[in-house]
Amino acid sequence: MKSQAFINNLFVRYSLLNEDQISAVKQVYGPVLVLAGPGSGKTTVISYRIHNLVKNYKVKPESILLLTFTNKAAQEMNKRIKSLFNIELPYAGTFHSIILKLLKEYISKKLPIESTQFYYVNHKLNLIDEEDKLDILKTIVKLYKFDKKKNINILDLANFISGVKNKKKNLNDFGIYKEIFYIYNDVLRKQYMIDFDDLLTLGIEIFNNFNIKKDLKNRFNFLMVDEFQDINYLQFEFLNKFELNNIFVVGDDDQNIYSFRNSDVRFILEFSNYYKNPTVIKLRYNYRSYQEIIDFSLDVIKYVSFRYPKDLLAFKKSNPDSICVNLFKTELEEDNFILNKIKEIQQQIKSSNKLTSTNSVVVLCRTNEIVKYIEKLFISNSIPVKAIGSYNFFNRREIKDIISLFKLVLNFYDDLSFIRVFKNFFNFKKIDKLYTNSMEVGKNLYEYIEINYNKLDEKIINIFNFVDQSVNRIFDYIKLSDWVLDFVFDIKNYFNFDYFSKNSKEFFDLFLKFIDSFQKKKENKDFFDNQKEENFQKDRINLIGDLVDYVSLIRGNDIEIEDLNKINKVIVMTIHCAKGLEFDYVFIPKVKEGIIPHYKSEDIDEECRLFYVAITRAKEKLFITSSNPISRFLLSTKLKIN
Repeated sequence: MKSQAFINNLFVRYSLLNEDQISAVKQVYGPVLVLAGPGSGKTTVISYRIHNLVKNYKVKPESILLLTFTNKAAQEMNKRIKSLFNIELPYAGTFHSIILKLLKEYISKKLPIESTQFYYVNHKLNLIDEEDKLDILKTIVKLYKFDKKKNINILDLANFISGVKNKKKNLNDFGIYKEIFYIYNDVLRKQYMIDFDDLLTLGIEIFNNFNIKKDLKNRFNFLMVDEFQDINYLQFEFLNKFELNNIFVVGDDDQNIYSFRNSDVRFILEFSNYYKNPTVIKLRYNYRSYQEIIDFSLDVIKYVSFRYPKDLLAFKKSNPDSICVNLFKTELEEDNFILNKIKEIQQQIKSSNKLTSTNSVVVLCRTNEIVKYIEKLFISNSIPVKAIGSYNFFNRREIKDIISLFKLVLNFYDDLSFIRVFKNFFNFKKIDKLYTNSMEVGKNLYEYIEINYNKLDEKIINIFNFVDQSVNRIFDYIKLSDWVLDFVFDIKNYFNFDYFSKNSKEFFDLFLKFIDSFQKKKENKDFFDNQKEENFQKDRINLIGDLVDYVSLIRGNDIEIEDLNKINKVIVMTIHCAKGLEFDYVFIPKVKEGIIPHYKSEDIDEECRLFYVAITRAKEKLFITSSNPISRFLLSTKLKIN
């Protein structure tokens, strides 16, 4: 009866799905691996499968755990499920956000997290994002004079630490990095901090408590994971802890391009080793590109030896003119070709009555340096251009300053926030020296100032007292934004420093509006009128904690790409930034040895996958250009090079 009910509903609600999508949607039990190529409608499959589970199999939405890799993906998935089927999933989000949500739930229920590494998790939990992590590492390198011993790239160091925590790097193989690794972790412990990898570790350790483990296994009956090819070791271990056979993962091994974030393509390639006898479904139909572009992408990706073979079919008609590959003697000739072609396309768009616009044209670059080069090239030739980078509103200086204030309310031992508040709100730069002194004696800043209170400069003491008193006054305010505004204006009055002389009031005010909206969602309209003082203070602290964690997760999981539909210019971006996007006209320049594949890369297969991702962004026409030495990925194909 279930099967017949599904079939009946299938033709009523699912008539737009193809046979591969239908096959995936109706897989209810057991491990399922869906290999979803570019433009194959994976979000549609996930949405409709959830509908099938809830409506046809009476699965409770709260028993479905849907995990994604960005907050934006989770929000879009929830929005689509809600609009299509009026279903809301309470547990749909990134690995980090779901783990944090579960931690808070169990801690509030007085169920202790039995962590072997983070003894303070049941009392204090200060989540730092990647930028905070880099700041801590810079301070350690400078304080302990590691930079005198070795030329250290802080970003490489941060990736190394994450790699060790994800079992991808051996701690003993990296000499001086090993010493920094231990100092970094010690600094975090002293300030009750955890980084994003530590949060994943806590997600694994949450199962150490027998009662929590029992509750989690009873609570969730279905696991679903989007973009499974991007999973790392700690995330995979978290999934395994559920010991659940009903796991449905969607991904494409050919689009694994984030190994620098410790994603490991082996988990999708060896899925059957971890989950026995899985159902494997391949979504063959591509709704984005012409068959010629698809065939070329498959020809390129064959360079990768260890992958799932796929036959992809275009839903659109054939177009033999959809690909153009050109080899030039010099880079100048290559640049001129790109300029002339883009001007030609712009003229075609302008003269036609199509609803498309200039933002249908994108140039995808291997590195940020090439993005900058192309941007300058276009500007000098009067081509309207917009370079898109790894921008995130929540990474703006003003937002980080406000969040540092709130972090001090939660934890006065937070040295990073202490320093930021002193520097940016009071323009007091000497706090760095004070921090160095405190680290040398093994104290945090708050303790150091208290111990040396009578010996320190009067200005330090005045700022310290002002911040201390302001933090305590936060409970006198109904709106958090009013407290922040008063803090800034009082500094101007008492310390004669105007915060907005060095910072944007526009973005500051914009974030205050966000805080008001966030607070309104979290609190009932008459919340304050009926609260006892002690409950009010507790709920106020919880509200601030939720706000800080929300912003940290947004900064950590999302690269915010502006609304491309509002940009009437040629777009230039890195290939990594273009993942998940599509454009009418795609240019991929500098496809030569040393760039694609990049000379610094140790993983040639991933370089090939990166090129594959770039190719498969194209809807109408693909232009690939190169000068000598031509990329091995082009030489390995059958395509004619002009």
